Amino acid sequence: MIKIKVLKKDLSECVDRLNDLLKQLSARIAPLTEKEFSKFAKNNDFYIFGAFDGNELVGIASIAFFTTLSGLRAEIHDVVVDEKHRGRGISTLLVQKLLDTARDFVKKNNKKLKVSLTSKSRRKAANRLYVKLGFKLLASAINGGTNYYRLEIEP
Repeated sequence: MIKIKVLKKDLSECVDRLNDLLKQLSARIAPLTEKEFSKFAKNNDFYIFGAFDGNELVGIASIAFFTTLSGLRAEIHDVVVDEKHRGRGISTLLVQKLLDTARDFVKKNNKKLKVSLTSKSRRKAANRLYVKLGFKLLASAINGGTNYYRLEIEP
């Protein structure tokens, strides 16, 4: 059974696994150090969630909250499931957890939140998932580029 947990504590024991997953997302992502991951874990406006199959970390996703002059924003990043565990609905569980966290943020602040994310157009399953979860495609990629999605959450 898959369990989704926030990774806010000491991430030192899973740094290698986090880097392995990020590498599956993009080979261009430089490995992060234990110190860099610890900074993320201590940031109260940034959440990394892990999907665990037993004790094995099989997927991750993150969300960052911030305020602009025009309102509250959040960005979803780094949604990746280990290639051996894909097709089991784990990405759906991760993104739903991110959206639950966003809804909690809206309740706490009593203001509308605009949640955005990007996804390479070649990631067909991911793009279908975002639409299924209510995201609107605002900009469509050309020639294999990146799609841009947004979901607005009202108080």
